[in-house]
Amino acid sequence: MSLFMQAFLVALFVTIAFIDSHTTQIHIFRPVVVGPVVGLIMGDVQTGFAVGITVELMFLAVIFVGTAVPPNPTISTAIATGIAILAGGGTDIAVATALPVSFIGQVAETVQNSVINVFFMHRVENAAEKLDTKGIVANNLILPMAVNALLYGVPTFLAIYFGAAYVQGSSMLFLTRLLQGFP
Repeated sequence: MSLFMQAFLVALFVTIAFIDSHTTQIHIFRPVVVGPVVGLIMGDVQTGFAVGITVELMFLAVIFVGTAVPPNPTISTAIATGIAILAGGGTDIAVATALPVSFIGQVAETVQNSVINVFFMHRVENAAEKLDTKGIVANNLILPMAVNALLYGVPTFLAIYFGAAYVQGSSMLFLTRLLQGFP
């Protein structure tokens, strides 16, 4: 399977995993599931299990309390597993990749929860006042799930397709600008 197809399938799975985390909660978004699935897609299930279990242990006690959004283990596991497999296996690279990527996932999820979801909920309220069931479904399910593809699927695809150098450069640039307050 080509790298393009692998990156696409991993991005699709990450999008589905985020949909699960926001809706059905069957827990396919947990690192212990994400790692092996990404490993299966990329042809190295053993590394996928090792990375998934390692990242699961890193985030095991991290919980979502109130409005605080913790670093995101789902996107970090997917990207860390992909990078580890592309580098030839091993969890060293995965652990080094997982933490900075989880912070980027945290920012994306914070923006989603505090801006994007609020926007869609106002649209749902307007649709409900008009008894517009299509508007309720579109703004409560379809459009927010499409946003998941943009917030999580696209960055995952880019990270897997372009590799470790791309992730390292993008992560460091993002974190540096975040610490400086985005000029």
